[in-house]
Amino acid sequence: MGDVKARLMIALAKVEEGELEPGPANAMANLARAIATVAGVADFEGQLAELRHEVAALAEGRGA
Repeated sequence: MGDVKARLMIALAKVEEGELEPGPANAMANLARAIATVAGVADFEGQLAELRHEVAALAEGRGA
């Protein structure tokens, strides 16, 4: 996500300097938001799978 943030910061500077229209910068921001959402979901799914594995291991250890 660091690369995405860096590109957005460059786009912001270009908008401020009049080198980039706000429309394309807004599109970049929307895409970045989608990327962040997908990354967050993937992270959550990974954590959930890990927790399920731990719960299964605990249940096996207790003879459940």
